[in-house]
Parts: sequence; structure tokens; C-alpha cells
Amino acid sequence: MLEILRIIGPFFTGLSVVFVALYFTRSTKRTDIVHAFDVRLDTIMNFHHELVKRTITKENSNVSFDVIDAADGHHYYRRFFRLQRDQFLAFQSGYIDTNIYVEWMTWRRHEYLGTEPDVLGVTYAGAWTAWSGRPPLERHIFVVFLDKVHNSTKPVKDIVHEYSPSWYRRILPR
Repeated sequence: MLEILRIIGPFFTGLSVVFVALYFTRSTKRTDIVHAFDVRLDTIMNFHHELVKRTITKENSNVSFDVIDAADGHHYYRRFFRLQRDQFLAFQSGYIDTNIYVEWMTWRRHEYLGTEPDVLGVTYAGAWTAWSGRPPLERHIFVVFLDKVHNSTKPVKDIVHEYSPSWYRRILPR
């Protein structure tokens, strides 16, 4: 009996070490990914701030927006929506905590409903329609998901839960 324990003991110890290492590696990766998204968002929001200052200057000067302004506004939103898509894919892979993602998507609904000022004459909703309607994206799962976040009367938390990783939906309550 003692011989069996000498053989099995190191096996279970090694298995435990592997599981602990995997847990901490994944936990560190999740933190790194959220931080990287925060850095990207900060860069995009700095660009947004510059565009909002241009918007205010033009509006106060009674100067209408031109084609270059619209192009800059759409460029900001394209960067912003690509970030949202990347966050969605990371969330579906289990790298973003549900509570964090619900918070992010609550802000997307808020912005879509038009409570934020336009960026050089381009609205969030208008930019979303233009960006999401392009053929490579129009049927992408992210577009379907964010359309639900934007237009549904369901709580954002419930919509996020529908699109969370399948293993996550099985083991965690709403």
C-alpha cells in the first residue's frame, strides 16, 4: 500500500502544480488583455477629445462640417468599433469578466441612444449603421450582438449572458 502511495502521490502533486500554474497564467492573461484594451481606449479617446474640440470650435464659429470633418468622425468610430469587436471576441473566449463587459456594453447602449454629442457631425448611431452595414461585417456575430445591445429593451446583462462562452453560461447564474 505504501508503494502505491509513493507512486500516486507525486502524480497528484504534479497534476495540482499544473492546474495552479494554468489558473495563474490565465488570470494574468485576463488582466493583461483588459489593460491592453484600456490603453487602446485611452488612445482612441484622446483622438475623440481632439475631434470634439474641433466640433465645438466649428459650431461656435457657425462653420458647417465638410467632407474632411466627416471622414475624421467616421475614422474615429471605425477605430472605436474595431476595439469593441476585439473586446467582444476576447469576452467570448473567456478573457474578460462578465461584470466588466456588462459595464462596457451599458455605455454602448447609452451612446447609441444619442445622449453623447456628435463628433464633427457624425453620430454614434449613424457611424454604427455605416460601419456594421459593410458586407464583410453585416452578418458577423458581433454586429448581431451589438445591435441587440443597442435596440433591445432587455437588460444589457441578459444580452451579454446570451453571448457569453457556453461553459460560462452553464456554470454561472445570471
